[in-house]
Amino acid sequence: MKSNPTELLDYLKLIQSEYDKLEDKEAKQPFYYDKRDSFNKRDVSSVEHAGLFIFLNRAGFNGLYRVNKNNGFNVPIGSYKKPNFVFEDVILKASRLLSGVDICNISFEGALKLANEDNPEGLPTFFYFDPPYKPLNDSSSFTSYAKDSFNDDDQVKLKLVCDLLDEQGHQWLLSNSDTTNFDVTNTFFDDLYEGYKIERVKASRNINSKGTKRGQINELLIRNY
Repeated sequence: MKSNPTELLDYLKLIQSEYDKLEDKEAKQPFYYDKRDSFNKRDVSSVEHAGLFIFLNRAGFNGLYRVNKNNGFNVPIGSYKKPNFVFEDVILKASRLLSGVDICNISFEGALKLANEDNPEGLPTFFYFDPPYKPLNDSSSFTSYAKDSFNDDDQVKLKLVCDLLDEQGHQWLLSNSDTTNFDVTNTFFDDLYEGYKIERVKASRNINSKGTKRGQINELLIRNY
């Protein structure tokens, strides 16, 4: 999306044309699962791999991203008749905004080290953390939908990084689940981030096997500024 937006859009338009020709879910299934296999094999170009990611996100069940223990994407096909895969304005704008931006696949500890190494003037840096959310119950454990889990010990490690950033004069914002949604006594984050600003905001939940369980719940925005 950053470097080859035109090629990416061309590939998405091709997928859109082929997928729209398939009349119903039964006809679309072989196409979807073939593309899912290609995505998991990672034997295509970076442009095609990005296009497959967008396709699977839009055509898969509820826009869910989930992998198995072998890091293979395993979300089944959704029931959408004609999902849209081509977002020309969004992709072109994103490409412009990402120009000159470095995207790094590193740990949050690594991000802190990198920010300091590339900042010889010691200027304040803004950090936004969006870690795997702490599950509110057993059925909502989205941290287990990834190859590597992110448990309470990792949440504590991230908080220690936030403390260090605060001491160094940087600003940070962190989002996470509100553990008090279903258990008012579970004040995990209120206790962990005591002394920082904690705001509760409404967020929609669209993924649940029971429609009555979908809707708005609280999430947390925690910051040091």
